[in-house]
Amino acid sequence: MQSKGAKIAFIVILIAFAIGAYWFYNHGPFAEMNNEAKKAYQNYVKTEATIVSQESNGRIGKGANTIWTMQFKNVKGEVVTATMDKNALPTKENGDKVNIYYNAENLNAIISEEHYNEVMH
Repeated sequence: MQSKGAKIAFIVILIAFAIGAYWFYNHGPFAEMNNEAKKAYQNYVKTEATIVSQESNGRIGKGANTIWTMQFKNVKGEVVTATMDKNALPTKENGDKVNIYYNAENLNAIISEEHYNEVMH
């Protein structure tokens, strides 16, 4: 059976690790990247898009990704076609409707609703 001192030391190490991980995530480099993304996404507008096509980026394994071509209407009512190269919509097919966010100043910059919510909330 372990001694009481060893148990206390183990608990102290776990608490110190948890505090360090919390600080690193909320005040370290991840927090800075998250704040930059929040600033960038402030101009993004939510809309419904239709998946026009999907294709592989040609890589195999870890670098494999799907490139999604989508059509949506911007705030002016114009139809816009843009691509999104993230594996954000793995179960979607051509013709499916999805919610996306796009940059009102750069219509080619689109992200999935899931990614937007992950960063902004």
